[in-house]
Amino acid sequence: MNGVPQSRNLLRNPSTELCKFTDPEIDSLYTCFPPRTIFHPFDDSTKSDSVSPIWVCFPALPFHLGYTYPFPDLTQQFFTLTGISSSQAMPMLWKVLYTVEQIINNEGIDFNLSELSYFYYLVTHGSYQFLFKAKPKPHQPLPILKTTKNDTTWKNQFFFMRRDSIPLGDSLPKKWILKVKNFAYLADLPGTKERIAVFWAIDSTIRTFKPKIKESEVTTSTSCTMSSKYLQIFV
Repeated sequence: MNGVPQSRNLLRNPSTELCKFTDPEIDSLYTCFPPRTIFHPFDDSTKSDSVSPIWVCFPALPFHLGYTYPFPDLTQQFFTLTGISSSQAMPMLWKVLYTVEQIINNEGIDFNLSELSYFYYLVTHGSYQFLFKAKPKPHQPLPILKTTKNDTTWKNQFFFMRRDSIPLGDSLPKKWILKVKNFAYLADLPGTKERIAVFWAIDSTIRTFKPKIKESEVTTSTSCTMSSKYLQIFV
């Protein structure tokens, strides 16, 4: 089975969400993935809700922001716990996760899913695609700032790769979930309030989303964080 499977017909406006992410644009993401990752050639008839036991869909957006694959711990744990496919995650969700990952790396704080659950609900916004909604807290600003700018291209920028050519590929979701798993209970885990206090001590400029490149630009290999060039294989 080499062809990308059919859409599950879950998209609200399928005619406007056909793939426009071409082979040259896929080429620009090579260094964001491990050696010998197998990408499927561009197919302009595919949709992001297409599923397969062999192929898995990824959005281009997280790699434009600065992610590499495999995703770092918090991001991977989030998708594992919720069961959401990465192509179901809307831009705001990716921006929050990316900024938190940068804070963890740069500030050395302990922040995990319990704190994420304390700050955010997980909600759908049509077509079974999900984003974070900040939980209202008296006299508190948003935990992560400037994540809500609309992105008009993300729905068309996705690509497929073989599951057996990437780490954790076989465990990635084989279909979009229609109801997200509840993770609100994590906010009550021991130590959460102490870690949240440490988080609020961080300056707001550090808690502000900052993309690695302009969001309107197509990423190049130099915008990714992995330094080595790898041979990638199309089928």
